[in-house]
Amino acid sequence: MSYQSSRSESRSLSPVHVVASHDIQTLPDADAVPDQGSLTGTSVSRTTSSRRSSSRSVSRTRSYYHNEPHNGGKIYVKYILQSTIPGGADRVAVSALTSNYQDALRDAIAVLGWYMPQLTVDNSILRVREYRNIMNNTEWVWADISPQYWSPLIVHKDEIGIFLKERTSTVCESEFIHGNIVLTYGRSHLGETLWTKVPKDNILYMKRPTKYEEANMLVLQCFAHHWKVFQNALKDFNDGKKRFIYYCFPAKPGQRESMHNRETWVSMPEEAYRNPDIWRSFVPRAGAALGVMLQ
Repeated sequence: MSYQSSRSESRSLSPVHVVASHDIQTLPDADAVPDQGSLTGTSVSRTTSSRRSSSRSVSRTRSYYHNEPHNGGKIYVKYILQSTIPGGADRVAVSALTSNYQDALRDAIAVLGWYMPQLTVDNSILRVREYRNIMNNTEWVWADISPQYWSPLIVHKDEIGIFLKERTSTVCESEFIHGNIVLTYGRSHLGETLWTKVPKDNILYMKRPTKYEEANMLVLQCFAHHWKVFQNALKDFNDGKKRFIYYCFPAKPGQRESMHNRETWVSMPEEAYRNPDIWRSFVPRAGAALGVMLQ
C-alpha cells in the first residue's frame, strides 16, 4: 500500500479515519513506501526497490517521512488491523499521535475493535512496522514496542499494527505425551461452583486432547457415554450460544496433580484455544483432572 503525500492532500484529516487498505491511493513517488496490496495477511514481505541507491539505508518507517511536512500541522499515525482472510483488505485507522503506549492502544481498539470485538486492552499488543534495505530489496517486519519508550520511538506517520497477544509455542506435537485424563464438569449453583465427583467404580477417563477442537469432540463423547453422571452438562449444552472453557487444577506445594483435587482451579489461556502448541503446554498431565464449563 502506498500513502499519499501530505503536501498533496486537499482535505484535512479528522481525529480518527478508517479505510480499507485498497482505498488508499498510490503516488508516483520514487521514495514511496512499497505497495502493501501484496502484503495483506503477511508479517514479512520483500519488494524490489530498483529506484533506490543501494547505499541508502532504510531502517525505520520514519526514514521515509521524517523530513516531510505534517499534514496541515497535524501529527498522526496509522493503526493497522491485518485481514485474517487470504487476499482480504487490511483495516487502517488514522489517529492523532498519542504521548504514551496505553492511550495509543485504547485509540486503536476504539476504532478497529469494531472489526474484531475480542480485542481488549489486556489481550492486545501494538507493533510498529520496521523497514530495512538489504541488497536493493526492502524488507519489513512487525516489531514489538517497549511501552516505556513509546514517546521517543514512535513518530509522525509511523504504521502501528494491533494484534492479539500469543505466547511462543512451547510443546510441538511430536513431543506431546499421550495418556488418559479425568473429565469433570463445573456449573454454578447458589453462588458456588460445583464440580462433578469422580465415581469410585466408574472413573470418567478420556484421551488427553492435543488441541481445543479435539477436546470439544472428546468431551461430547464422554458426556454421551456417561450420561447419568453428566445429566446437568447435557441440559446446559442445549444452549447453542455457549462454548466450552477449560480449567486445570493446580497441585498443592510439594504434591502432584491429582484427579481428586477440586479445591482450586485456573482457566487455560485464551490463546491456547487458537494455538495447538500452547494448548499442549497447558493441558493437565495424564492421570490428572481436566475441568470444563459452558460459557
